Amino acid sequence: MKKSEINGTCEQCGAALKYPVLWQGHIYGSECFQHVSGIKVFPQEIQGKSQEVIQSLVACRLQERQQFQEWKANRQKVNALVNDRYSWLISYLKSLSTGLGHDFPFDMAELLEEESESIFLDDIFSPRQLDIIADIYAKQYGRKGSKAFKSHREEFFNSVELREAL
Repeated sequence: MKKSEINGTCEQCGAALKYPVLWQGHIYGSECFQHVSGIKVFPQEIQGKSQEVIQSLVACRLQERQQFQEWKANRQKVNALVNDRYSWLISYLKSLSTGLGHDFPFDMAELLEEESESIFLDDIFSPRQLDIIADIYAKQYGRKGSKAFKSHREEFFNSVELREAL
């Protein structure tokens, strides 16, 4: 690094700076800035940019991080709600698992348990997956096509929340 390229020293570690980042009144290098703020700024992003541009980049990254944290918190709430509301279905699907690796009931239980971003089952599963799950549920009460099968299949769809039904 040439002496003319040095733009001060980092207040965190004292190293010479080629690409300084001014944040909350302190001057940091890109690595120390990441440790202090939790925001990753790549040197090629700030190379030759004014402090105003760097500050707007930092503000954008802060906003992105805040939005991600809000999304994550919302998703955790929805997951807890889904797990509470459909615990009967999750436990039933898991009980059908063969234990020899992943199979359809186990995969659907995992999808419902971990990947849900909505409380509506038709947002989580495809229409075909929902039909298969309803058939699996109803087959425990009777042969496909029987009155018991049909009534329990209908009961399944009445006991779950579908966006289509709204």
